[in-house]
Amino acid sequence: MACGYLYILQNKSFGPFVVKIGFTTLTPDARAKQIFSGATGVPEPFDIAYACHVEDCQRAENLIHQRLATYRIHQRREFFQMSPKVAQQIVYSVCREVNGELGANHEPIVFIHDTISEERNWNASDDSHWEEPLGNVLEIDPAMLNQSPIGTSTLTKEQKERIGIVKAILEEFYPGTKEEWHASFTRDTNPEHELRIWEHIAKAFLKIDQITYFSDEQRKEVYVLLLLRSGSSTKHILRTYGGTIFAEATMKAILNTYELPPIPVRVRYEPSKKKPNKITIYPKILDSTISQIYGNLK
Repeated sequence: MACGYLYILQNKSFGPFVVKIGFTTLTPDARAKQIFSGATGVPEPFDIAYACHVEDCQRAENLIHQRLATYRIHQRREFFQMSPKVAQQIVYSVCREVNGELGANHEPIVFIHDTISEERNWNASDDSHWEEPLGNVLEIDPAMLNQSPIGTSTLTKEQKERIGIVKAILEEFYPGTKEEWHASFTRDTNPEHELRIWEHIAKAFLKIDQITYFSDEQRKEVYVLLLLRSGSSTKHILRTYGGTIFAEATMKAILNTYELPPIPVRVRYEPSKKKPNKITIYPKILDSTISQIYGNLK
């Protein structure tokens, strides 16, 4: 166990939504200079966005990397697709948690550096190779769905922490308290499955949110498109969705920032007293309050 610093570094060459999160027993600025001097493939020095003193820096780093696993860009590198503001909240929370466990309850903040605000373009790969798992397809009115009850499943501490990260990224579109977010996921029979989907929606939104000239209306449309993309392929959405305010090329690029294969919403349909059948549905527009839920048709 060694005390040191948890740091968040940024590099202008990587854009405003890529951060490096690691630990050092040196000072954060010394570590930033050390990383730059040893990285011939990086054209600009690293900036210190944030740093916290922590009594066990290895444990703190492990906890942070575990909670941010979905947002990690490469498993052999400590870079994450993440808003610096959200990353700061996570680093501070974990450092305070670890310090408290070890009886060091002092404030862990060392200093905060201005984050990068430079606009960057982004690219996305095509997902047209994904085949749509059509099964039994049914257009359905969301009003026909009943949500499963709260408490259908139980969340682990780690899942609650990860839900908090998703909330911090998407709460402008899906407002609610921490308790309400947790309760929503306990309606799912498999909360880990649903949480992974929402993490990738959040991750995709972070890639797009760096385009600072998007209006509030456009950002809301981005959110709707990503919800749709979580349940259907880019090809299907381009063919069927007519409500977008974006040109087709922009819409396609937005949809392709979502990395998982499409997983359509499934419901339990009981037309009679017979054994329930699994029905796959493709709602034309997924509302954030009913997307990816399991329920019974009335």
